[in-house]
Amino acid sequence: MYIYDEETLSFLKVNDAMVRTYGYSHEEFAQMNLLDIRSPMEANRLLTLLRGEARDQDLMAPSTWLHRRKDGSTLEVEASARRIQFNGRPARLVAAADMTERRALEAERMNVESLEIELNKEREVTLLKERFTQMVTHEFRTPLSVIVSTIDILKSYIDRLSKDDISRKLDIVTKEARRMSTLLDDVLSISRASAGRVSVMLETFDAVDVLRGIVENVSMADRGHHTFVINPLCNTAPLSADRRLFEQVLINLLTNAVKYSPAGTTVSAEICVDTDHMTLRVSDQGIGIPEDERHRVFEAFHRADNASGIEGTGLGLAIVKQSVTQLGGEVYFTSEVGAGTTFTVSLPVEPVLRR
Repeated sequence: MYIYDEETLSFLKVNDAMVRTYGYSHEEFAQMNLLDIRSPMEANRLLTLLRGEARDQDLMAPSTWLHRRKDGSTLEVEASARRIQFNGRPARLVAAADMTERRALEAERMNVESLEIELNKEREVTLLKERFTQMVTHEFRTPLSVIVSTIDILKSYIDRLSKDDISRKLDIVTKEARRMSTLLDDVLSISRASAGRVSVMLETFDAVDVLRGIVENVSMADRGHHTFVINPLCNTAPLSADRRLFEQVLINLLTNAVKYSPAGTTVSAEICVDTDHMTLRVSDQGIGIPEDERHRVFEAFHRADNASGIEGTGLGLAIVKQSVTQLGGEVYFTSEVGAGTTFTVSLPVEPVLRR
């Protein structure tokens, strides 16, 4: 803090903090003026201010200045001033704060925050890896247990079992082996996409024809439990995309719709490919997604509480999200518990590919 003469700009009084900060003694300050602690450029700026807008102001708002110490080093200062009378003379009382140390502390604080963010990210990655490993282990253990126990029964009682019993046991082994194979494919899809190791191969094809083929396959596997409706909404143009990724999106959305809908309900697929975008909507009349679970729908292995009694791994929608993202598109949904869910996929006809 210091006081200076408004007419001569001479220092009239400085506090001990000024002496410590600038390196001049009280006696030296008494022989100096405001311009002596400024560079020529800053001195001109100060004179312009004092002769101009600040002349009639009793209070001068805080502003930032670059001052010079006695040793020639510089410091950034934020200063505000108010007009006073000092020993009968018009003067200004200036409150100045060294911004150099403050900015250094701010930079250190930001650096610490940045490090904390990085550490939190590393912790999140570690937790995700641990969760991923635990869930994969759990999901593989169930079919493996079924396969092992079924084979043990066959080995122990094969001479007592009828051909039909043996056939049913082998069907169980086959089903569980296929389940493991599907799970392995899904896990590999997720891990490759997360690591950015998925190569996108573009080709031009009729999206409606592909949709019809996938619906036919899903319908056959469903064995007539649901009604499937395909509704092209416009005269479709060709789509340029990775056909494999596009089929993954269709398969997972349609099988999800079947899985979480009661028998006898309808699964519908609407599609439109215009000159700019392809829009696909897959709707079901199923159990719906609880509101408090919706923000986690696309997380790998996450399954809503109301789906606990339904077989599944929680990977399908994660694969949909990653596949759509790789094709430069977006996926979102609307849902009502007990009434159903609609997933909407939007893809550019000429994709901007992302990882």
